[in-house]
Amino acid sequence: MKEIHACLRSSIKAFDFKDEDYKSIREAFPGAKIKSYANYESLKKSGRQAKLLLTWNLSSKDYELFPNLRAVITPAAGNDWVESDPANEVSVFYGTFHGEMMEESILGAVFFMNQKMNLMVRGYQNRAWDRNIQSQCRLLKNQTLLIIGHGNIGKHCSSLFKRMGLNVLAINRSGGNEEKEKGVFGIEFLSALLPKADHIILILPGNDIDKGFLDEQLLLLCKPGAFLYNFGRGNALESEALESTIDHLGGVFLDVTDTEPLPRNSQLWGNEKVMITPHSSCVYREYKPLFISEVIKLLRRFQN
Repeated sequence: MKEIHACLRSSIKAFDFKDEDYKSIREAFPGAKIKSYANYESLKKSGRQAKLLLTWNLSSKDYELFPNLRAVITPAAGNDWVESDPANEVSVFYGTFHGEMMEESILGAVFFMNQKMNLMVRGYQNRAWDRNIQSQCRLLKNQTLLIIGHGNIGKHCSSLFKRMGLNVLAINRSGGNEEKEKGVFGIEFLSALLPKADHIILILPGNDIDKGFLDEQLLLLCKPGAFLYNFGRGNALESEALESTIDHLGGVFLDVTDTEPLPRNSQLWGNEKVMITPHSSCVYREYKPLFISEVIKLLRRFQN
C-alpha cells in the first residue's frame, strides 16, 4: 500500500476529514502517502491513478474514471452516496462503526419521549411550574420496544435496551431468529407486532423498497399512544402519513425526514407531539477517530 486517495470533506464539521485526521493512518503505515482532495470534482479530475479510495461519494457511472481502483472505503453505513461497481471488480467497504453512537442517540430519544420532555421544555420556555405533566409516565423497564431493521445498528440497540429490562422485539427482512436470537421476526409478523409495542424504532436503509414503509394503515395498527422514532432513512416514513395519524400516537421523534430539511410549512413543525433533529444521530466528536480506526483494521487485513 503505497498511496491512499482521500475525498472526505463535508459541510458538517463532525464528518469533515482534514489532513490532520489521517495522522493515525500515517503512523500505522509509515510508507503510505495520503493524497487528499478538497471535493469530489477534483478527485474525478485528478484521481485516475487511485487504487484505494476513501470517499463520501462515488456514483456507479464514475467507476470508469478510476481504471486502477481496487477498493473503496466509505464512512457511510449504506449505499446512498457510494454505489457499487457495475463491473463488480471493485470492493466497497461501508462503515460498520456507527452502532455505539446511534444507540446513545436513540436511547436519548426514547428517554426524551417517554418522560414527556418535549412538554417539559415548553413549560420551561413559558416559565411554567407544572408538576403534573409527567404524572402518566411509566418506567421504561418492562415496556415493549420494537426495532424495525435488525442490522448492525439494530443489534446494538437491541442489546442495550434488553440490558435495561425492556421486552425487545425486532423485525428483520432476511427472516427471524438469525443467529438463534429470540424475539427476531420476519417481515410477515409486522402487523401482529405493531399493536404490542410501546416504542417503535425504524432503522431501515434508504432502499426504494422501504419508501413509505410505515404507511397510514400500518401506523393506525400501532398501539394507541405508542411512541415512534425514525433513525434510519427518511423515506420509510412519509410526512403526510404521520400528519394524518399523529392523534393516534403518543409522540414521534424524527432524526430523519422524507424531505431534508423538512419544509417549514410542514404541519409536523410545532406539533407538541413531535420532536425533530437535523439528521444528527452520529454527530459526535468520536466519529472521525472511529472511522479511521476501522480503516486501519481494513488496511491491515489487505496486507495479510
